Amino acid sequence: MALISLIFLMLLFQNCGQSENNNFDDISSIEQSEADALPFAFDLTVDHIAYMSCDSNSVNQSGKLFNFKAGAFNNNEGIKIRESFRSSLAGKSKRFVLKRLAASKRNKGAGVVMSVREGGRFQGPILIGGDDGGTGLDAIGNYMAPMIWNPISLVHLTSEKVLNFLWDRPDGVNYLEGFSNLEGKTFEGEIAYNTLGAQQLLRNAVSSDSYLTFTFATENLENLGVQARAPSSEEGNAVAANGSVWGKGYKMNFAQINPTRPNSPRRALSSVRGYNLENESSLDEDWVCPPSERYIVVRNTTDALRRYDAANLTRGSGGSAVANNPWDSAYDPGPETQGGYMMNVMIPDTEDIDSDGDSNELVSVRRKVVCPTIPDDIDLGSSEHTIDAWKRIRSLLPGEDWYVFRGPRYNCVVPKQNDTACYGNFENSQGSSGTTIIQYLPDEDLPEFWIKRKKDDVARGETNTVVVRETECEGPSTPGRFCPQVISVCHKR
Repeated sequence: MALISLIFLMLLFQNCGQSENNNFDDISSIEQSEADALPFAFDLTVDHIAYMSCDSNSVNQSGKLFNFKAGAFNNNEGIKIRESFRSSLAGKSKRFVLKRLAASKRNKGAGVVMSVREGGRFQGPILIGGDDGGTGLDAIGNYMAPMIWNPISLVHLTSEKVLNFLWDRPDGVNYLEGFSNLEGKTFEGEIAYNTLGAQQLLRNAVSSDSYLTFTFATENLENLGVQARAPSSEEGNAVAANGSVWGKGYKMNFAQINPTRPNSPRRALSSVRGYNLENESSLDEDWVCPPSERYIVVRNTTDALRRYDAANLTRGSGGSAVANNPWDSAYDPGPETQGGYMMNVMIPDTEDIDSDGDSNELVSVRRKVVCPTIPDDIDLGSSEHTIDAWKRIRSLLPGEDWYVFRGPRYNCVVPKQNDTACYGNFENSQGSSGTTIIQYLPDEDLPEFWIKRKKDDVARGETNTVVVRETECEGPSTPGRFCPQVISVCHKR
């Protein structure tokens, strides 16, 4: 008897699993006609866009890096069913609506794809360079990202579970809560180009005739996500409808992270403008890209602890080591001091620097470093803006992968796994010889590359001037010394 009961339970669960996404499969011809007459049902919004300028042949392979990352992280953002669609079916039961929507040719199997597409030619992502671009570059890498979409495993907007979830949440969905073993639960995506030299071309594209786009994929599974759903056909997949598709696109501008360095490239995302891709009209959205939310990407932890001062500033070992908090104002060396932040660093005591007669130990030395590699420390008394900035960067860079430092002089991030892919083959691409050095800061203590400038010593409230010595990077006189890569965070207000 127990064996029979067990078999019965197994069959029951098996049948439940088989029918979970097929409750709407049995549909009459009349119901199908009603379904095919329905308008397009879905809309989307994103509220964060980040650009990371990492440029190498292995950006995508690293698993931690990206070029564009975007998503909806705030309430009432993400995917929603259009209010006009809901109104058109007012008075109908929920089951009536969902059954027909699941069968609707214009909506069936829809999913959202993030990619870069050229204006007026939205039916396929752009190639960076390509065979006819004259650059020898192509779109190698993850240049399309699914967002709440995997048609093979039935994770799409008209699958019964997802559709039911969306219908009950008219304000929008950015996370499919309570869905077990479901891919693509969050409304975010990232793309990366694995071709050295692609980044300048990519920046040029989205600054001129192309968009970072969020389009609705068709049911063409042979080229997953390539085609974008268009308003011009019942099936929504008219390939000829290049100039009008469902979705949104964003154009951008870029700036120098250190404008005082004349040869530094424009790698920091400085503005974002949204467009409706049905007619390329402007969206009523207000985007900001604060300079305070740009972060220098440090190559690895060794570079992060690179020192610029000529002498040790504070010595101590064991219990006598001075405890310091890099967020304190005391860590800002001031405008007349070269280099980064002060931090206690444990180093081998090869020179017996603490004069205790033992040169075979680790001692704590207070040194100037590029980027303190320490845990996040968000002061509960911080302004909401600062706390929100932390939330934004941590939504984009997980704590298990990245150190993040936000300081009074500049911000920086460091990969925890010493992943150097961000800087790739810099030395090979530029034809330089010898050691490649990343000039992270404009005031590094490297006098042979100083650009001497004068400015008021505002920090001390004095009217006299001080010499500000800045280092050039990627200039004609600085071969092998490169400007830093940067991640910039923009958000919708």
